Amino acid sequence: MKLCLTEGMRAALPVLNLLQNQGYEAVFVGGAVRDLLLERPVNDIDIATSARPEEVMKLFPKCIPTGLQHGTVTVLLEGASYEITTFRREAAYEHYRKPSEVSFIRDLDGDLLRRDFTMNAMAAQADGTLYDPYQGRGDLLAKKLRCVGAAETRFQEDALRMLRAIRFIGSYRLTPALSAWRALRKHRPLLKFIAMERVEAELSKMLESDETLRGLTWLAASRLLEHTKEPIFDRKSLSKLLYWQRRRAYPYRKRDGDIEANRFAMLNELSQGEDKLVCMILLLELDESATIRIAEALRFSKGRKAFLLSVWRIHESMLKTNGEAEEALNERWRECVLRFGEEACLVWLRLFPIVKGKIDTETSEYSIGRFGSMLEQMPIKQLKELNVNGSELSNFLGRPAGPWMKALLQTLLRMAASGRLPNEKIALLTFAEKWNEQKQGEDNDE
Repeated sequence: MKLCLTEGMRAALPVLNLLQNQGYEAVFVGGAVRDLLLERPVNDIDIATSARPEEVMKLFPKCIPTGLQHGTVTVLLEGASYEITTFRREAAYEHYRKPSEVSFIRDLDGDLLRRDFTMNAMAAQADGTLYDPYQGRGDLLAKKLRCVGAAETRFQEDALRMLRAIRFIGSYRLTPALSAWRALRKHRPLLKFIAMERVEAELSKMLESDETLRGLTWLAASRLLEHTKEPIFDRKSLSKLLYWQRRRAYPYRKRDGDIEANRFAMLNELSQGEDKLVCMILLLELDESATIRIAEALRFSKGRKAFLLSVWRIHESMLKTNGEAEEALNERWRECVLRFGEEACLVWLRLFPIVKGKIDTETSEYSIGRFGSMLEQMPIKQLKELNVNGSELSNFLGRPAGPWMKALLQTLLRMAASGRLPNEKIALLTFAEKWNEQKQGEDNDE
């Protein structure tokens, strides 16, 4: 069978041709071939060759020794970069993650034999001829995920492959072969040997997929996340996700909770993985400590963790609106904008169509529309936009810096943000003077 190479793969043909002209074998491998077969966008173009790394570097003037110990060299050609990896055989794996030793070989079959799944163990020659010794194409057509060789061996070699399996099952709408599923469930305790950064990378790719919910459902069914080095989601949360997905699988049965099940299904409609993570946390009704645990276990940066908590706290704040008058709701919303920032508020507004079932009737679609307009029309949204700073207030009022300054700046910010006070220096200083006199009078009365 011959494949029609993509434009990007055709651009890489000079690399393959030069290697072949020098007597080496060179082919496209891995994800590029898999996605080409599935008519999906081909992003990373990987090339495997019988040439040793030093032989590759002699042939191409512009090279980066990306990972010589693993036989990988990055070749720069006409503004593009290509990873070229020497055919290799791997010795016994250490700590269920990496091979103890890599040896370079000359035959393609030996290289493909070490790969994880049949769909990733295919190669395409320069003319597009497909080389598929492990029937990866047939497995793709059958929508089946199957390991190369013994599934138990593959997962014991590298425990991260179990998470990769779930991601592929979700993203490519596959069903695991029985041998793969049994081996995954048997060896899932090995996931404790995998660094949390690697776990986060796989989960992030899963969330970026168009089939996020499918991946998460299989993840919940596998109970893999109960065996990570540090806890992420507890069993109750994952069971809840699995329960609602199973309810959704039988839409012809009209039961209470069908709307709830469909809200989980709307995860796939979100375009950003980060939005999906926040939305899932809100739908599962996780508390603040559970949200913090997720951020810390997945090694989020300080800023990413703070942003996640900001959206969660906005949601919690807007839950507490029962019976409040319109102006009180408006004030609560403005406070969220000033405290948590415009970006976090925009994320919450995007998620509202999904999570609105958890918000009481006072916060209706009408309210949300109003909140969006309010956000857009607010004169200022953060302290640095205020047309006066602490130093100017201190000089104008003749007072040294102290706790009063923070209180005054926050008061000025709220007044200007609500439109009750123009964001103009003279108006702000005039108000500050009156505020200062009032506070000092209160202090004297005490």
